[in-house]
Amino acid sequence: MTDNRQTTGGEEKDKARCGFIYRVTFREPPEQTGERDFFFTSLSAIYERFSPEQIGCKVSRLWNIGVSDGNPYTGAKTTVTREPLHTKRQNKARTACFTLSDDKLHQ
Repeated sequence: MTDNRQTTGGEEKDKARCGFIYRVTFREPPEQTGERDFFFTSLSAIYERFSPEQIGCKVSRLWNIGVSDGNPYTGAKTTVTREPLHTKRQNKARTACFTLSDDKLHQ
Protein backbone atom coordinates (compact mmCIF):
# COMPACT_ATOMS: atom_id res chain seq x y z
CA MET A 1 0.00 0.00 0.00
CA THR A 2 1.42 3.40 -0.94
CA ASP A 3 0.97 6.66 0.87
CA ASN A 4 -0.13 9.38 -1.56
CA ARG A 5 0.31 12.26 0.88
CA GLN A 6 2.89 14.82 -0.10
CA THR A 7 5.27 16.22 2.47
CA THR A 8 6.72 19.68 2.52
CA GLY A 9 9.32 20.59 5.09
CA GLY A 10 8.47 17.49 7.14
CA GLU A 11 4.77 18.32 7.41
CA GLU A 12 2.05 16.36 5.69
CA LYS A 13 -0.06 18.28 3.20
CA ASP A 14 -3.22 16.69 4.67
CA LYS A 15 -2.71 18.48 8.00
CA ALA A 16 -4.28 21.55 6.38
CA ARG A 17 -7.52 19.56 6.34
CA CYS A 18 -7.53 19.35 10.10
CA GLY A 19 -9.12 22.32 11.84
CA PHE A 20 -10.12 22.94 15.40
CA ILE A 21 -13.26 23.57 17.39
CA TYR A 22 -13.65 24.81 20.93
CA ARG A 23 -15.59 22.66 23.37
CA VAL A 24 -17.26 24.28 26.36
CA THR A 25 -18.31 21.84 29.06
CA PHE A 26 -20.51 23.21 31.84
CA ARG A 27 -20.51 21.69 35.32
CA GLU A 28 -24.26 22.50 35.56
CA PRO A 29 -26.39 22.78 32.40
CA PRO A 30 -26.91 26.47 31.57
CA GLU A 31 -30.20 25.93 29.72
CA GLN A 32 -33.42 23.97 30.09
CA THR A 33 -32.24 21.43 27.49
CA GLY A 34 -29.89 19.85 30.00
CA GLU A 35 -26.95 19.91 27.57
CA ARG A 36 -23.53 20.39 29.13
CA ASP A 37 -21.30 20.35 26.01
CA PHE A 38 -21.31 23.07 23.36
CA PHE A 39 -19.03 23.44 20.34
CA PHE A 40 -17.81 26.65 18.69
CA THR A 41 -15.55 27.61 15.79
CA SER A 42 -13.83 30.45 17.67
CA LEU A 43 -13.33 31.70 21.20
CA SER A 44 -15.31 34.87 20.48
CA ALA A 45 -18.25 32.79 19.17
CA ILE A 46 -18.65 31.36 22.69
CA TYR A 47 -19.53 34.83 23.96
CA GLU A 48 -22.19 35.38 21.31
CA ARG A 49 -24.20 32.61 22.98
CA PHE A 50 -23.08 32.81 26.62
CA SER A 51 -22.13 35.68 28.88
CA PRO A 52 -18.77 35.94 30.69
CA GLU A 53 -20.67 35.29 33.92
CA GLN A 54 -21.99 31.97 32.55
CA ILE A 55 -18.53 30.90 31.31
CA GLY A 56 -16.73 32.11 34.41
CA CYS A 57 -14.26 34.41 32.64
CA LYS A 58 -13.91 36.88 29.77
CA VAL A 59 -12.58 35.97 26.33
CA SER A 60 -9.35 37.83 27.09
CA ARG A 61 -8.64 35.34 29.89
CA LEU A 62 -9.01 32.42 27.44
CA TRP A 63 -6.55 34.13 25.08
CA ASN A 64 -4.08 34.80 27.92
CA ILE A 65 -4.21 31.18 29.10
CA GLY A 66 -3.55 30.02 25.55
CA VAL A 67 -6.68 27.98 24.89
CA SER A 68 -6.18 28.65 21.16
CA ASP A 69 -2.72 27.04 21.49
CA GLY A 70 -4.15 23.90 23.10
CA ASN A 71 -3.97 24.82 26.80
CA PRO A 72 -7.31 24.01 28.47
CA TYR A 73 -9.16 26.43 30.73
CA THR A 74 -10.69 24.86 33.81
CA GLY A 75 -12.81 27.12 35.97
CA ALA A 76 -15.47 26.77 38.62
CA LYS A 77 -18.29 26.81 36.04
CA THR A 78 -16.80 25.49 32.80
CA THR A 79 -13.94 23.78 31.03
CA VAL A 80 -12.91 25.13 27.61
CA THR A 81 -10.69 23.01 25.38
CA ARG A 82 -9.51 23.07 21.77
CA GLU A 83 -10.40 19.82 19.97
CA PRO A 84 -9.19 18.63 16.55
CA LEU A 85 -11.75 18.58 13.75
CA HIS A 86 -10.96 16.25 10.87
CA THR A 87 -12.59 16.56 7.48
CA LYS A 88 -12.73 14.18 4.54
CA ARG A 89 -10.44 14.93 1.65
CA GLN A 90 -12.34 16.02 -1.48
CA ASN A 91 -11.67 13.92 -4.59
CA LYS A 92 -13.75 15.80 -7.14
CA ALA A 93 -12.25 18.50 -9.33
CA ARG A 94 -12.92 22.12 -8.50
CA THR A 95 -15.26 23.95 -10.87
CA ALA A 96 -15.09 27.58 -11.86
CA CYS A 97 -17.82 29.92 -10.70
CA PHE A 98 -19.47 31.92 -13.48
CA THR A 99 -21.61 34.98 -12.94
CA LEU A 100 -24.61 35.42 -15.22
CA SER A 101 -25.28 38.89 -16.49
CA ASP A 102 -28.67 40.47 -15.81
CA ASP A 103 -29.90 39.99 -19.39
CA LYS A 104 -29.37 36.21 -19.19
CA LEU A 105 -31.32 36.03 -15.95
CA HIS A 106 -34.45 37.41 -17.60
CA GLN A 107 -34.49 35.14 -20.67
